[in-house]
Amino acid sequence: MKRLVILSLALMVFACQNQTEELPFIKVEQFGDYNALIFKGDKSPKVDLSEYKNLKHFYAIGALEERRGYFLVLNSKIYNGVQEDIDLNLDNSFQNNASFLVSSVVEEWLSLEIPNSITDSNTLEKFIKEAAEENEIDTNLPFPFLITGTVSQIDWHILRQAGSIGSEQKAKGKLINESVEILGFFNSDNTLGIALGDKQINMHFKNSDTTVIGHIDDWAPGRNMKLQLPLKSF
Repeated sequence: MKRLVILSLALMVFACQNQTEELPFIKVEQFGDYNALIFKGDKSPKVDLSEYKNLKHFYAIGALEERRGYFLVLNSKIYNGVQEDIDLNLDNSFQNNASFLVSSVVEEWLSLEIPNSITDSNTLEKFIKEAAEENEIDTNLPFPFLITGTVSQIDWHILRQAGSIGSEQKAKGKLINESVEILGFFNSDNTLGIALGDKQINMHFKNSDTTVIGHIDDWAPGRNMKLQLPLKSF
């Protein structure tokens, strides 16, 4: 299996006389290509998720093999969402293979207020890039981010195996005025296939009582939401 690891320098390296201090970088690991999964139907297994079961401070999003659904990992706890007929089944097992995974190990996060001028995914992309640059994250390379708070609306979907309900391969829904946790990955030119098409971000979410998880297609943030950027990665 091909493993792609990207190192993003979060801070400059400073040298002072005989002493050199190297400051933290952001490490992102990727298996598979989200565009190949969606547009080309590449649903083959790329990585065994059980390899990450005991890894601390682990954050990840991705798709289960055979288009069975999506998963989200927040601080080493996994949330799998599998759509079967009309039911969305959730579990917390690492005993699955993934056809797409993008991940990072982050111990410390910087919390920022999301301004009320952020109204959709496009303005969010711009804000994340500007906030990252202000905090000396290299935005030419991918990095993770967290968003918490109450959203006005999320349009979401879950992949499902073809044929479970006719030929429809996605189960879709809306979330209105609910508290959520969102994990996303930013990739400025998306040459790595982390996001879909020409988008710069790929985001998965869960609601506060963990009855819904999925991929965010579009959203309208609520007030007083928080963006968290990585400070320390391994």
